[in-house]
Amino acid sequence: MFSLGKKELKNKILGGWTGKSYGAMMGQPMEFAAQGEIYQGSLDIHPESPEVWLHNEDDLYTNMAFLEVLRDKGLDASQENFADVFRRSKFMLWHANGQARQNLLAGIPPNLSGHPQYNPHADDIDFQIECDFIGIISPGLSKVC
Repeated sequence: MFSLGKKELKNKILGGWTGKSYGAMMGQPMEFAAQGEIYQGSLDIHPESPEVWLHNEDDLYTNMAFLEVLRDKGLDASQENFADVFRRSKFMLWHANGQARQNLLAGIPPNLSGHPQYNPHADDIDFQIECDFIGIISPGLSKVC
Protein backbone atom coordinates (compact mmCIF):
# COMPACT_ATOMS: atom_id res chain seq x y z
CA MET A 1 0.00 0.00 0.00
CA PHE A 2 1.20 3.48 -0.86
CA SER A 3 0.84 6.35 1.60
CA LEU A 4 1.92 9.97 1.92
CA GLY A 5 2.28 12.24 4.89
CA LYS A 6 0.27 15.47 5.00
CA LYS A 7 3.27 17.59 4.07
CA GLU A 8 4.09 15.40 1.04
CA LEU A 9 0.45 15.30 -0.01
CA LYS A 10 0.12 19.08 0.21
CA ASN A 11 3.29 19.45 -1.85
CA LYS A 12 1.93 17.16 -4.56
CA ILE A 13 -1.44 18.93 -4.62
CA LEU A 14 0.29 22.30 -4.95
CA GLY A 15 2.46 20.80 -7.69
CA GLY A 16 -0.69 19.75 -9.53
CA TRP A 17 -2.06 23.29 -9.37
CA THR A 18 1.30 24.69 -10.47
CA GLY A 19 1.34 22.33 -13.45
CA LYS A 20 -2.25 23.21 -14.35
CA SER A 21 -1.46 26.94 -14.16
CA TYR A 22 1.77 26.63 -16.11
CA GLY A 23 0.09 24.51 -18.77
CA ALA A 24 -2.68 27.08 -19.14
CA MET A 25 -0.14 29.91 -19.38
CA MET A 26 2.02 28.14 -21.97
CA GLY A 27 -0.94 26.85 -23.96
CA GLN A 28 -2.97 30.05 -24.06
CA PRO A 29 -1.00 31.69 -26.90
CA MET A 30 -1.53 28.55 -29.01
CA GLU A 31 -5.22 27.99 -28.23
CA PHE A 32 -7.17 27.43 -31.46
CA ALA A 33 -4.02 28.02 -33.55
CA ALA A 34 -3.52 24.40 -34.64
CA GLN A 35 -6.94 23.64 -36.04
CA GLY A 36 -6.63 20.82 -38.54
CA GLU A 37 -2.89 20.33 -38.19
CA ILE A 38 -0.41 18.60 -35.92
CA TYR A 39 2.71 20.52 -35.01
CA GLN A 40 6.03 18.76 -35.45
CA GLY A 41 9.08 19.61 -33.37
CA SER A 42 9.53 22.47 -30.94
CA LEU A 43 7.32 25.52 -30.84
CA ASP A 44 8.47 29.08 -30.37
CA ILE A 45 6.10 30.20 -27.61
CA HIS A 46 6.50 33.44 -25.70
CA PRO A 47 3.67 33.63 -23.17
CA GLU A 48 2.63 36.96 -21.77
CA SER A 49 3.09 37.63 -18.09
CA PRO A 50 0.33 36.27 -15.82
CA GLU A 51 -0.99 39.79 -15.19
CA VAL A 52 -2.03 39.92 -18.86
CA TRP A 53 -3.77 36.55 -19.28
CA LEU A 54 -4.68 35.29 -15.80
CA HIS A 55 -7.89 37.28 -15.37
CA ASN A 56 -9.32 35.69 -18.54
CA GLU A 57 -8.13 32.12 -17.88
CA ASP A 58 -11.29 30.04 -17.58
CA ASP A 59 -9.16 26.89 -17.22
CA LEU A 60 -8.33 28.18 -13.73
CA TYR A 61 -11.06 30.41 -12.33
CA THR A 62 -13.85 27.90 -12.97
CA ASN A 63 -11.85 25.36 -10.95
CA MET A 64 -11.60 27.90 -8.14
CA ALA A 65 -15.35 28.49 -8.13
CA PHE A 66 -16.02 24.76 -7.92
CA LEU A 67 -13.45 24.41 -5.14
CA GLU A 68 -15.30 27.07 -3.16
CA VAL A 69 -18.44 24.92 -3.39
CA LEU A 70 -16.54 21.93 -2.01
CA ARG A 71 -15.00 24.07 0.72
CA ASP A 72 -18.42 25.34 1.77
CA LYS A 73 -20.58 22.24 1.17
CA GLY A 74 -18.15 19.33 1.32
CA LEU A 75 -18.15 16.21 -0.82
CA ASP A 76 -21.93 15.97 -0.57
CA ALA A 77 -22.38 19.18 -2.59
CA SER A 78 -25.36 18.89 -4.92
CA GLN A 79 -25.72 19.73 -8.60
CA GLU A 80 -27.70 22.75 -7.49
CA ASN A 81 -24.81 23.93 -5.29
CA PHE A 82 -22.44 23.86 -8.26
CA ALA A 83 -25.06 25.36 -10.57
CA ASP A 84 -25.65 28.21 -8.13
CA VAL A 85 -22.01 29.34 -8.17
CA PHE A 86 -22.01 29.13 -11.99
CA ARG A 87 -25.32 30.98 -12.24
CA ARG A 88 -24.17 33.82 -9.96
CA SER A 89 -20.65 34.08 -11.38
CA LYS A 90 -19.52 37.22 -13.16
CA PHE A 91 -16.41 35.75 -14.76
CA MET A 92 -16.24 35.29 -18.51
CA LEU A 93 -17.40 31.98 -19.95
CA TRP A 94 -17.34 30.73 -23.51
CA HIS A 95 -19.21 28.20 -25.65
CA ALA A 96 -20.65 25.29 -23.63
CA ASN A 97 -20.01 26.94 -20.26
CA GLY A 98 -21.45 30.27 -21.36
CA GLN A 99 -24.55 28.60 -22.76
CA ALA A 100 -24.89 26.45 -19.63
CA ARG A 101 -24.88 29.60 -17.48
CA GLN A 102 -27.51 31.20 -19.72
CA ASN A 103 -29.58 28.03 -19.45
CA LEU A 104 -29.33 28.07 -15.65
CA LEU A 105 -30.37 31.73 -15.59
CA ALA A 106 -33.35 30.81 -17.79
CA GLY A 107 -34.43 28.16 -15.28
CA ILE A 108 -33.19 25.06 -17.06
CA PRO A 109 -32.15 22.56 -14.37
CA PRO A 110 -28.44 21.81 -13.86
CA ASN A 111 -28.64 18.27 -15.19
CA LEU A 112 -30.00 19.59 -18.52
CA SER A 113 -27.97 22.81 -18.86
CA GLY A 114 -25.32 21.05 -20.94
CA HIS A 115 -27.65 18.70 -22.80
CA PRO A 116 -27.58 18.99 -26.62
CA GLN A 117 -31.29 19.84 -26.60
CA TYR A 118 -30.47 23.07 -24.75
CA ASN A 119 -26.81 23.63 -25.50
CA PRO A 120 -25.50 23.74 -29.10
CA HIS A 121 -21.94 23.51 -27.73
CA ALA A 122 -22.58 20.29 -25.80
CA ASP A 123 -19.73 18.53 -27.62
CA ASP A 124 -17.12 21.09 -26.49
CA ILE A 125 -14.55 19.98 -23.95
CA ASP A 126 -15.15 22.78 -21.46
CA PHE A 127 -15.73 20.65 -18.38
CA GLN A 128 -12.98 18.18 -19.28
CA ILE A 129 -10.57 21.11 -19.09
CA GLU A 130 -12.02 22.46 -15.86
CA CYS A 131 -12.55 19.29 -13.84
CA ASP A 132 -8.89 18.81 -12.88
CA PHE A 133 -9.70 20.02 -9.38
CA ILE A 134 -11.58 16.77 -8.70
CA GLY A 135 -8.54 14.60 -9.25
CA ILE A 136 -6.07 17.05 -7.75
CA ILE A 137 -7.87 17.19 -4.41
CA SER A 138 -8.72 13.46 -4.37
CA PRO A 139 -5.43 11.70 -5.16
CA GLY A 140 -5.85 7.94 -5.17
CA LEU A 141 -9.55 8.20 -4.32
CA SER A 142 -11.17 7.19 -7.59
CA LYS A 143 -14.50 6.36 -5.91
CA VAL A 144 -14.68 9.88 -4.46
CA CYS A 145 -13.98 11.40 -7.88
